[in-house]
Amino acid sequence: MLILRTNGQLIPHAETLGRYWMEHPHATVGQALLFKPEALGLDKEYNVFLSPNEQSITAREILNCGLRLHRMSPEATQALIDELGLQAPSLGELISKWQTQGRILHGVMLRASWEQEPRFENRIELTEEPDALGVPRSRLVWQQSPLDRHTIRESLLLLGEYLLEEDVGRVQLADWLAALPVTLPTDGELAGRHHMGGTRMSHTPEDGIVNSDCRLFGQDNMYVAGSSVFPSSGHANPTLTLVQLALRLCDHLEQRLTSA
Repeated sequence: MLILRTNGQLIPHAETLGRYWMEHPHATVGQALLFKPEALGLDKEYNVFLSPNEQSITAREILNCGLRLHRMSPEATQALIDELGLQAPSLGELISKWQTQGRILHGVMLRASWEQEPRFENRIELTEEPDALGVPRSRLVWQQSPLDRHTIRESLLLLGEYLLEEDVGRVQLADWLAALPVTLPTDGELAGRHHMGGTRMSHTPEDGIVNSDCRLFGQDNMYVAGSSVFPSSGHANPTLTLVQLALRLCDHLEQRLTSA
C-alpha cells in the first residue's frame, strides 16, 4: 500500500497529504413521541432541525451534531405509543386518556448527521492496483473514534432529557445506540458523501498542506480551494462553507494581482 506522496518538490512536507480525511456520519438514531410539538417548532414545519448549543457541547465533551425530526405516519405513531405504553405503563395510561380526549400526539423519526473528529489515521491511500488508464487506484481508510460514538449518544440523551424535563415528549433510542459500547450500524445511509480533509489547512507545513490563504506551503502560486482544506468539519453540509472559502480565495488572489 502506498501512502499518497510527492517527490518533495511540490509539497516539501507531505506527511499529512491525504490525512485527516473526514465525513459526516449519518444514521437513524431513534424515535420520539411529542406531547407538545409546538415546543420544538413542529407545529409550523414538517421537519425540524436541532443541534446542541455551545454550553451543552462543552459540558458533555462532545462534537457538534445535527438532529432531524421527521414526522411519522399515524400508524407508525400509534405503534410507538403502544410500545411506550408497555415500557412505561403509567405513561401509557396518561397517553390513552389524552387520546380519549381527542389530543393529537406526534411521532417523529430521529435522523442524525454529526461532526467527525479529525484524526491523522483517517486517510486516502494509493494502492498498487492500476485503473484502466494506469493510474493507481485509491483506497479509503475511514474509522470512527470513541469521541464520534460518544457524540451521537450524548446528543440523543440530551434531547431525551430536555423532553423529559419539560414534559413535552419522550425519546426512544435505536437499539444499537442504547447498548454500550455503541456499535454503529452497517446498513442504510452511513455517510453524507461529504468528503472533507486530505489537504488540511494549518499554521505550519508540518501539520497541514495549505496555509490560511489556501496556498500550498513551499509554493508561491499554487492554491487549493474546497472542502479538502477543512481542518475540522462541523455538522452542517459543507457546500456553503466551501463556496465561501472559494470566494475568499478569489478576493485574496485579486488583491495579490492588483498589488503586484
